[in-house]
Amino acid sequence: WDWDRILFRSKSRSFLEYCVINHSNFGIYAINSNLSLTNCNFYKNSIHAIYAKNSSIITKNCKYTKGHVTAIMIDKNAKVTMENDTLKGNINAVACNEGATITMINSYISGNDIGITAHKKASITLTDTRITSNKTGIFAMTELPKKHRKNIYSNRNNLVIGTDKDMKR
Repeated sequence: WDWDRILFRSKSRSFLEYCVINHSNFGIYAINSNLSLTNCNFYKNSIHAIYAKNSSIITKNCKYTKGHVTAIMIDKNAKVTMENDTLKGNINAVACNEGATITMINSYISGNDIGITAHKKASITLTDTRITSNKTGIFAMTELPKKHRKNIYSNRNNLVIGTDKDMKR
């Protein structure tokens, strides 16, 4: 890969618009920060497109494609809101660790090995978000409410419930 990451560590809101981020190890790495991304394109980054910890990130009309290990990695005390985003062709589209929050609105997750991986103490809200044509739509440690499962379809496995041990594999 050509470079490592763009690091954000400021509580002041930062804005990225119409950016292309590719061929990095970690793409955007946000720690203790506030970030808004609009109309950005992430592809062929090695590990992540976005990593967030103790941060608030808002994305709109962004694309995450072509081979991230985990396109969106949400760690403790991070809140990510995604609207009209597309995640396609990654190993894991979204991963939510303990204490992470993801809100997805009118987004599309397709053609990944796993659409969303969620720890039992993560918060997931899906509104008009389609999760389809993945090997596994959602891998979670607890059942999802039915209202969040209506647009999870045509995956090899729509919902897989696993344990802490399974999550670490």
